[in-house]
Amino acid sequence: MKLENEVILLSVLAKRTEKEEERLSKIIKNEELDWGYIAGELIHHRLTGYFYFYLGDELMNFILLEFKKTITLLVNAQETVAKSCYKEMQPILQDFENTGIRYTALKGLVYGISLYPYGARRSNDCDLLVLEDDISKVDQVLRKHGYIQSSNFGKSEATKKEKLIQRMNYHDLIPYYKKVNLVLQDSLNIDVNFHFDSKDNDITKAILELGTEIKERDGIAVRTLNEQTHFLHLCVHFYREASNSLWTSIRRDVLLYKLVDIVNTFRTMTKGSLLKCIEIGKKYNIEKAVYFTLYYMKVFYKDNTCSELLNQFSFDETAFLNEIEVVGQDKKVIREESFYERTFNLKFCHDFRTKRG
Repeated sequence: MKLENEVILLSVLAKRTEKEEERLSKIIKNEELDWGYIAGELIHHRLTGYFYFYLGDELMNFILLEFKKTITLLVNAQETVAKSCYKEMQPILQDFENTGIRYTALKGLVYGISLYPYGARRSNDCDLLVLEDDISKVDQVLRKHGYIQSSNFGKSEATKKEKLIQRMNYHDLIPYYKKVNLVLQDSLNIDVNFHFDSKDNDITKAILELGTEIKERDGIAVRTLNEQTHFLHLCVHFYREASNSLWTSIRRDVLLYKLVDIVNTFRTMTKGSLLKCIEIGKKYNIEKAVYFTLYYMKVFYKDNTCSELLNQFSFDETAFLNEIEVVGQDKKVIREESFYERTFNLKFCHDFRTKRG
């Protein structure tokens, strides 16, 4: 593995093994590294905050002062945005509770209150999972707080046709936007999901019935999935964006922060809890997503626990590890470049304008 890639992968871990700590220290203290490459990859993969918080004080002494100043500014900006998001969401979530809306926060809203320091992670939006039966109630609450559904980043209300097409074909609604006048934001964005997996595997109600819990930090309260279903959702989300051309065409499949989030979550869990995840995954027909995630965790991090967990599965074939479903066509194609190589390969020429970008 390229030394610079090792530094990136190890430095962003919230919890390293002793062997990993020694390896990271040895590389940084003894090797001439391409810090331009490292900086570019960290920024592209939204990992600068992780690097800032988890590299460690001693190794940070080997980082050029100008680079440290730059990532410090990024972290401070991310912290400001994160706190604004939580402040905005509190009355909304309280209204959800008061009106009996069945929901849970997802991804960034959960990480910021339970896993990472403020500023470690950059989130584009606030993700929620609700039951499809409660969508009209959700809409009423969000509009009460000044949000509109918009397919053009909050410039105007989406049409009824756009809303219908989105709801019929995807796992989430057209996003909700609210114009604001904050130092670093001119709008706030809430993404409402109503399928834990997909319309063909409608398990949202069953997943929520497995239990949710309230997590609190600094006076902020957020309802989350339980440990197992939270991890499973990360797997489902990772697999979804890595196996469909809607996302692979804009390189959403190989943004490394998603895998790092999963690894950092994984390392907080016991083996018993992870085995429970596999049991639930098999029961609710998302075992491919779990296997896919564990497999690529092992590719990037060589984790022995991943190897043990992968042995809990028995697939007739594993072609799905490299297959991409082509949107609008009844066919799948095979990756031309390995997942690992594509992740670190930032040589491309592509127009990224898309409504889902």
